[in-house]
Amino acid sequence: MREEEKFPRKISPEDIERICTSVENAIRRFILSKIPVNSIIDYDVVVNITTDNGLDVDIKVDVVTSPFIKCDLDAVIRKAVEVGREKLEKMLRELKSEAESPDRSSEKERQG
Repeated sequence: MREEEKFPRKISPEDIERICTSVENAIRRFILSKIPVNSIIDYDVVVNITTDNGLDVDIKVDVVTSPFIKCDLDAVIRKAVEVGREKLEKMLRELKSEAESPDRSSEKERQG
């Protein structure tokens, strides 16, 4: 996924870490809501964001389940990535609106 929208300020490493963690958690919660935990042998969720040339987002989800599980694993993974993208977009919108709001920026600076 590549987000082309420009932000009024550079996204800080802290913002990137917070966004990645939140997106990963949203994906994990979704997977665990669809597949019983005792049926999951292994799963890994990784979200990477780079800001070298715009905003590059890479979401990787790997799930290994018991062979006896009766679900469409590919569909669950696709939907989990979609949930992650929705969370990402929401957080980026919030970050952008915070950056555009002069009241919030100056309030953060005073608290900072």
